[in-house]
Amino acid sequence: MSVMRASAAFVAALTMVLPSAAIADGKATGRITRLSYDPAAVYILTDAAKTDNPTCSVSTNQFAVPLTNTTAIAFLLTARANGTVVVIGGTGACTTVAGIENFNWVGY
Repeated sequence: MSVMRASAAFVAALTMVLPSAAIADGKATGRITRLSYDPAAVYILTDAAKTDNPTCSVSTNQFAVPLTNTTAIAFLLTARANGTVVVIGGTGACTTVAGIENFNWVGY
């Protein structure tokens, strides 16, 4: 197999594993300073600005969690109560609440 074909195969495989939106997904590493709620979502505010904040997001340190994601909400409440430093990732879209990036994952 030529180097050119191997490179093309690698890029094709990587494209299947990493969605194109992953490049523009916001990510914040810090403490949760505030959680708030309204009928649309739970809002996470962090003490750190996001890297790769998507253009749809007007906030550089906030994510919106759908109310149906109760496991994530419980996890986030615990991290907030304990003052734990977390890494929060978004989806790169702002469809849960206009202007705020959708929550995707959290870890610590």
